[in-house]
Amino acid sequence: NDSGVDPQDEDDADDEPVTPQVADLSLIKTVNDKYPKVGDNVIFTVKVSNAGPQAATNVKIEDLVPNGYSGITGISNSGTATGSVINWTIPSIASGSSINLTFTAKVGQPAIGVSFVNLAQVKSVDQYDTDSNPGNGADTNGNGKVGSEDNDDSKDPADEDDGDDAYVVPTAKLGDYVWDDKNGNGIQDGTEVGVSGVIVNLFGTDQDGNPVSRTTTTDASGKYLFDDLVPGNYYVEFIRPAGYLGSDKDQGTDDSKDSDADKITGKTGTIALVSGENNLTIDAGIFIPAKLGDFVWEDTNFDGEQDADESPIQGVVVKLVDATGAAALNADGAPVASTTTDATGKYEFTNLKPGVSYIVEFTKPSGFEPTTKDKSGIADDKDSDADITSGKAPAVV
Repeated sequence: NDSGVDPQDEDDADDEPVTPQVADLSLIKTVNDKYPKVGDNVIFTVKVSNAGPQAATNVKIEDLVPNGYSGITGISNSGTATGSVINWTIPSIASGSSINLTFTAKVGQPAIGVSFVNLAQVKSVDQYDTDSNPGNGADTNGNGKVGSEDNDDSKDPADEDDGDDAYVVPTAKLGDYVWDDKNGNGIQDGTEVGVSGVIVNLFGTDQDGNPVSRTTTTDASGKYLFDDLVPGNYYVEFIRPAGYLGSDKDQGTDDSKDSDADKITGKTGTIALVSGENNLTIDAGIFIPAKLGDFVWEDTNFDGEQDADESPIQGVVVKLVDATGAAALNADGAPVASTTTDATGKYEFTNLKPGVSYIVEFTKPSGFEPTTKDKSGIADDKDSDADITSGKAPAVV
């Protein structure tokens, strides 16, 4: 008496139709933080949905956790972990319903051979799924992109809908040190100390094309740090405190001990950061420029000593030269112009680079002769320093 009965048929044969149970499952995998720090915990969510028309029963889900993660905890829905594989068995998912499966994992340090691509798939189900074959892998066409249902950057519309991936990109760090380059040689010497309170700016573009602009200041030891940076291209700008100049960059052979900022602009070149990188070598040397000068006087008693009753000489031409006799260079690399003594006999050269050998040369005024230099028994701040023939004082560093 079924719907296929035929009174005209003989009675020694019959049929019985079978209607297969159908459940259309799909799976989407997500992570709560795509750009975590190394050592952070992230939460993965596997959403399994059933478009019906029947309920899906005895649904088995498999999640393959790669070696970029450790410390798997908080597995929901009675899931179990065996090594790096998490398995769930879901008794039933009603037609038109979904279920979220979650777990937590710790992010490791990127390195060659370390993967952060986490794959999940429907391993099996009691019902027939018309558009996918459970258990045949998350990347069903093997092209490296996984998941036809979500909208992340690894979406593959050609994949079956019962598998998906989610991954993280551990962030990077950039920073180091601003120091007082007392001798101006552009190298961090053992006795030189950091400068606190220096403003440091970071500019650039991350790998997703987003502009980045951040600011910090150096701590009490001269250290600064920008962390949690998405991989990308950046540069650092050091805002020198009032009265300071910048050291020459890239001096010496140790990149961790030199200055990386342009001495005029205070900016570094482009720094390309990759995932998980800790670039703590971006330094800036700064220094307070030196001054050199003093006094020209008329030594009326010709004893080589500045006596209280002796008068200054105004208008004496004073030059600053190097060992070759050429005009010396200042802290900016420009030749130092000659000067003349003022009404009090004073002269001064400013904006000089520490650590450089400078020679003061006095031009003898008409009608005067030089007095004896470095006379015994006279304090150095009260004697004459110029050679009586050349008019040059000894080199000063």
